[in-house]
Amino acid sequence: MNRVIVDALQTAKDFDSVNAVSELNWTFRSQVAKFIRRFWKDPYRDTDREWMEKIVCDNHISVKSKFSALNKVI
Repeated sequence: MNRVIVDALQTAKDFDSVNAVSELNWTFRSQVAKFIRRFWKDPYRDTDREWMEKIVCDNHISVKSKFSALNKVI
């Protein structure tokens, strides 16, 4: 399986591109906050958090460092 590595800056650029085309006028910060609430702080279902924890574990992802990097670009 080929893995594509995307950094925080590219993620923000991709978000801006999709947001502009969709004309939703969302802010990147608000959507990151929603993501954090959905999968970490107050998941709709426990399975949502479990699913995200499995992805993080299986891919050896440092959630804190990823969100810290995103925070620097927003």
